Amino acid sequence: GYWEYDVEQDLFTFNDQFYALFHTTAEAHGGYQLSSSYYAQNFVHPDDMAMVGSEIGVALSSTDQYYTRLLEHRILFADGGIGHISVNVNLERDEQGNIIRFYGANQDITVRKAAELKLQENQERLAEANRVSKLYPWEFDVATQMFTFTPEYYELLGTSVEENGGLQILAQDYATKFVPPDEAAIVANEVGKALATDDPN
Repeated sequence: GYWEYDVEQDLFTFNDQFYALFHTTAEAHGGYQLSSSYYAQNFVHPDDMAMVGSEIGVALSSTDQYYTRLLEHRILFADGGIGHISVNVNLERDEQGNIIRFYGANQDITVRKAAELKLQENQERLAEANRVSKLYPWEFDVATQMFTFTPEYYELLGTSVEENGGLQILAQDYATKFVPPDEAAIVANEVGKALATDDPN
């Protein structure tokens, strides 16, 4: 959905695709031009109004001749639902700094955001299941000699991801920091056997 904004008149100009994105029509809102306050009240989710207003302010106060920004926020569908859009914001100024055009396009990303939320929920459930069952998954990259652990695994070790610079750690560093010296030979032997076996499982 394409839009343009006239700063002096405080008027948005939208197209039919824009209104379709919100499950409505231009006729239902009195035409293709709306004030910023009308747009905010009817189309922007209340909890995201401040953020959207702040982003507009940042664009207007920018001194860049060609300002561009990509942001995401929640919207209100005309049929009562709540969606998400990605907004491509563009602002052009002349050599004297005067605004020539303030325009952009909105894309419906509701399905993508729902998938991201579902993935996050699944990851949180898996993490909780691992904590309850005291399972701490890890992976080892033979080529780079790098372990990849979960935040929960670091908690088990009495430390954190931040203290170790990320989820990955070299095998040698792991052995030095977390394996008792009198156990190091046992661990190294077991790793060696795992790497040497021809058992596919």
